[in-house]
Amino acid sequence: MPVRDTRDVFDVAPWGEAPTPVLPLWYREHHSDLPLPKVIQNANPRIKTVGEIGKFWEGSRQQLATRERQALAQFCNEYIPPSDQVVVPEGINHADFVHFPLRKRTVNCLKSGKLMEGFAAITVDQLMRITNFGVLSLLDLWCVIEYVNYIPKPLEIRRDMPQGKIIPSGWSYEWNKAASVFEQVFIVAKEFYGAQTIKEVLTLDLYEIVKSLNMETSANSLSLGLLTDNKSYASVVVSKLQSVLDGLSPKECFIVNKRMVVRETLEEVGKQLNLTRERVRQLERLAEQEIVESLEPELKIMAHFINKQLEPILSEDDYRKAISNFFLTNSATDETREIAMYLLEKLLRYHKVDGVYLKKPTAHNIFRNFKEAATLESDDVGIINIDSLREKYLDNGFEKYLPQILTLCRFGKIMDYFVLRDTKKARAKIALIEIGQPATKEEIAELSGLEPDRVGGHLSNIESVVRADKTRWGLVEWVDDVYEGIPAEIIQRINEDGGATKIERLLNEIPNLFGVSQTSVRAYIGAPQFIVRDGYVSLADPSSIKLRNFDDVLNGREEGSGWPYWNFRVEDGYLNGYSLLGVPPEIALKLGCEPDNKNTVPIDFPSGHRDLSINWRLSSLTGASIGYLSAPLKELGAMAGDMIRLIIKDHSVELKPEDTAEGKISLSAQEILERMKKRQKAL
Repeated sequence: MPVRDTRDVFDVAPWGEAPTPVLPLWYREHHSDLPLPKVIQNANPRIKTVGEIGKFWEGSRQQLATRERQALAQFCNEYIPPSDQVVVPEGINHADFVHFPLRKRTVNCLKSGKLMEGFAAITVDQLMRITNFGVLSLLDLWCVIEYVNYIPKPLEIRRDMPQGKIIPSGWSYEWNKAASVFEQVFIVAKEFYGAQTIKEVLTLDLYEIVKSLNMETSANSLSLGLLTDNKSYASVVVSKLQSVLDGLSPKECFIVNKRMVVRETLEEVGKQLNLTRERVRQLERLAEQEIVESLEPELKIMAHFINKQLEPILSEDDYRKAISNFFLTNSATDETREIAMYLLEKLLRYHKVDGVYLKKPTAHNIFRNFKEAATLESDDVGIINIDSLREKYLDNGFEKYLPQILTLCRFGKIMDYFVLRDTKKARAKIALIEIGQPATKEEIAELSGLEPDRVGGHLSNIESVVRADKTRWGLVEWVDDVYEGIPAEIIQRINEDGGATKIERLLNEIPNLFGVSQTSVRAYIGAPQFIVRDGYVSLADPSSIKLRNFDDVLNGREEGSGWPYWNFRVEDGYLNGYSLLGVPPEIALKLGCEPDNKNTVPIDFPSGHRDLSINWRLSSLTGASIGYLSAPLKELGAMAGDMIRLIIKDHSVELKPEDTAEGKISLSAQEILERMKKRQKAL
């Protein structure tokens, strides 16, 4: 069984990147007349049908977007190949799948299906029987395998010499000397090493065989310059190119020169020839097609070896210089060399971004690894430690491209700091770092550009930032005694004193340490979270909290369903994202929120919005609160001053505008009287 050696194929691109096929050959042969999905046609307007997709990468960008891949998968799902259709031909080493740029999901499926060993053919039926192996994985594997299996190979040693004795004219002396060495090397390789082909000979240590045969002198005296007549591969390319150019029409030559050498636009060339832009493009494509058909094998070979020599990231000057160095030959005009370089660049796996040339997929792997490293070398808001990254993860050869790498990784930049993402939390912390000492939210807002009222919320969610006192924030390492708010400071002293602390201590220490008023401390001492007895403060037991009868806090019940409801008046803050404060604790409990806890409840009407959040902190002086009201209130068309009915169901709520008269709820005299009786009874 012939075995396809895939270890030294040209660099293989993942499915969805040039030049790996966009669709397998089977689709192009069996459904050539079918129109492609619109999103694919938009990506390359010249390609309309499945039969034309083999030329998709010509003149198109070099990578499909996610939605374009999904469109292809959906299209192919409607035309699944027959179950016995071969996807992986016989002879491919299945163990090599791990080296191909396949999606992780595809490889995992192949492993679970036990298809990672052997050389047998693999069919559509075998693949689609694997759990989770869908059409995306089928296209992923099939297109990469087709590229690997049919990609042109590098030049091989050829012996087009009957009886092995005919020597190319002009090289008689040198080639006779070389033949005497090679012939004996091959005999030894065959007899003592079991070699049967040139390939097997080339895997051996040839110079060790030459030394064993005492032929070192002959081998050392054979100059490759003489054997090759000092030719370069580039000279072969430009010579062949010159012959093709000589066969073009004067108009085609003019267009080729202007487009490939001078790099003028289609409009500029069209004006000089009095042709439309589209006609110039057609003539250019025909001329380029004729040139490429003649030179494609040689250009692909050059591109292969040049790709191996060039760094994955190059400046524009270094890139152009490296390409031009391969064409330092006197066998062609400057124009011919420029055209050859232009055609070669189209085959090289580089693309230009922000003045830098990047090789696919190597450069993208560098970026991916760099981004993963940046995540490890970033803090709690995503500020990247550039010095650590440079030292640990960036080779010296790429350090000069650090600014471009950071930009291409799409990192944000705030002031002089690079961040994983430009977030408000990152802006707040960086402003604090720049100030260099504990600062107020107004000072931080001024430097960061954030709203002062929002700064505290952002800072409170950053682990490395703490309250220095009532008004100032600082980094953890700057603050010896962290201010956690008056309730937390009260609880801290209660715990320190064994379960109860003197009111006098609280009124002296907390204001002196953190700049808060005694009035504020007294107010929090009176919160439901605490019990005051005989000059001491202790923590209240949540189970001892006394609540009113649920019906006493309601505004009524829905007719028909009997669902209870509670009304509240809309304020501007609710429409701008602020929570509704002062919610009766009885309502919070009915909505599933226990004391000193949080909960969420879905909204049945208006539908499609985020669940409401219920927060009932016993230390709060404003009672329970309801958050995430902004979006549903806006959909209801609510404005400041409007009354809204919160209808409380078993496991959800509804929000509806309340019928009002001059902003007051319409109640009958009897309803008012009944409510007064109930509340008087409760009191």
